Amino acid sequence: MRRAYVAAVTGALIVLPLAACDAPDPEDSSTATSTTIAFPYPALQFYTEIAIPLEEPRLSAVEFALDMKANDLRMLDPQEFHAIREEFRAKVAPEVDNNRDPSLSIGYVDKTGGVTLRAVEVREPEEGVVEVSVCIYNTPGQYTLHIDGSIGEAVKPYHLRRPRVQWTDRPAADGSVPDGPRWLFVDDGVDLSMTDEIKVGVCEPFKPDPFIQKMPDPTEPTTTPGG
Repeated sequence: MRRAYVAAVTGALIVLPLAACDAPDPEDSSTATSTTIAFPYPALQFYTEIAIPLEEPRLSAVEFALDMKANDLRMLDPQEFHAIREEFRAKVAPEVDNNRDPSLSIGYVDKTGGVTLRAVEVREPEEGVVEVSVCIYNTPGQYTLHIDGSIGEAVKPYHLRRPRVQWTDRPAADGSVPDGPRWLFVDDGVDLSMTDEIKVGVCEPFKPDPFIQKMPDPTEPTTTPGG
């Protein structure tokens, strides 16, 4: 299923297109800042996909983990942070609550293009906990308008994250207590010690083909920023 909060099935690949949203590079903690520079391009989008066959309850766990990981990345954007933070906190454990406010940083003007989050492996390290290997592919590509008017492109073809979700009734980060067990995001999957060899071994076999990297067309006629 490829998900934009609307599910659609494409062959054997389960795709879930997540709603279009502004967000920075998964490896870039810099954030947007106000400017008068025109950037008439569509917002950066995230697409979530499941590349392996799954049945319930793992399917629901993986769908939830993908959505939450995408939202975790969306939280790096100032506007998205304030728009979705309360909803996000109702679905995450206190220990992984995202309290950083990206509006306190200055880095870029805006971003366009998109990234693809693809679930490629699933395991259960303990009862009630599901760990998902999520390859974050730089396709169709991320393009950043910097404050000097230049446009930068993300270089790395992909990143690997291993978020975990738990079937539990324990309270969420916002203090809410559910009526019964539900999936809770308990680990954002960032492992700074992960080697490039591990990333290649996990993500390369599932890399989209063709691996498209193309800046989207502008939403209105314009000259190229910085040109």
